[in-house]
Amino acid sequence: MRHYPYVGPSPLAALTLAILALGLAGCSGNAAAAANSWPGLSADGQFVYVAFNQAVHALDPSSGTERWRFPAEAERNVAFFAAPTPTEDGHVIVGSYDKKVYSLNSSDGSVTWTFEGASNRIVGPAAVAGDLVLVPSSEGVLYALRLASGVQVWSFRAAEALWAEPLADGGRVFIASLDHHIYALDAETGAEIWRQDLEAAVAGGPVLADGHLLVGTLGRGLQALDPATGDVIWTFATEGWVWGIPTIYQGMALFGDVNGTVYAVDVSQGSQVWRIQLDGAITASPAVEGDVVYLPTEAGTVYARRAGSGDPEWQIPLGGKLLSDPILTGDKLLVASLGGGSLVTCLDPQSGATRWSFQPTQ
Repeated sequence: MRHYPYVGPSPLAALTLAILALGLAGCSGNAAAAANSWPGLSADGQFVYVAFNQAVHALDPSSGTERWRFPAEAERNVAFFAAPTPTEDGHVIVGSYDKKVYSLNSSDGSVTWTFEGASNRIVGPAAVAGDLVLVPSSEGVLYALRLASGVQVWSFRAAEALWAEPLADGGRVFIASLDHHIYALDAETGAEIWRQDLEAAVAGGPVLADGHLLVGTLGRGLQALDPATGDVIWTFATEGWVWGIPTIYQGMALFGDVNGTVYAVDVSQGSQVWRIQLDGAITASPAVEGDVVYLPTEAGTVYARRAGSGDPEWQIPLGGKLLSDPILTGDKLLVASLGGGSLVTCLDPQSGATRWSFQPTQ
């Protein structure tokens, strides 16, 4: 998985290759059959949410105290991978390995509706577009559900698994697939508008910036498409696979690859502005606040760097493997760890000092 330099076996590489061996070989029915998930983080004005293994936890953002968990007692066939999606009407949408999509009341974690129409695991995060919930699935189907009821409105099938979060904008839905394509769909009907072959699988979602649709790939670097037609505008080569979604800062796309390289690329030209090397693979999408970009690595370190130059601010070793997107909420930086001492750690964005940490009880 890593192209250079590489010393010793990588847990991320082992996990990813095991999954991709299924997904890329065309066995999308089993594409999410990993032994364990890694945590998915999100937040709203009320709680911090973390989905991991057999539960979704809602945490008090000021203290890290658990306010509720779903399900209240662990269930054998229920496990979570994707970050929960809070909605403006006070609900949290989350998909599960049990092939179901749950809408939870954000106040207490009670179930408001359940969608059971998928035939395989839900790995990617859902997105909300108006009154629709867009859910990618491992069978390669994107489901559009009514936000209020979970009733299916339409579906669209790609050739392989969908792990990426959909992007809705201007009456269109953009979705990337392990089948090497990115698709533009009509948001009301699910009808295909265009498709583009990127010549590499895509595990992370696209982002729109300055009239460009940007998407990272597992083998063809970062690509910029015309959102109206799908035509490729430029391609930026990277040292390793790009797993996360680029973050936009002052006309630059900030992102990392699994070789541990961080790039800042001019969105309009596709040219490099700066690059730096970190201590481990980067699968997360960077978080940016002010002029600082935050990046966690598989090696267990959280880095704060100047977004305009890549110059150091601070770095903190947390331990475990930091594979999930960090979250900025209020004056807090939240990071989830796989195999560390804490599942979620809340840091001061200015200094990196730990404010609180959360580890689930049995």
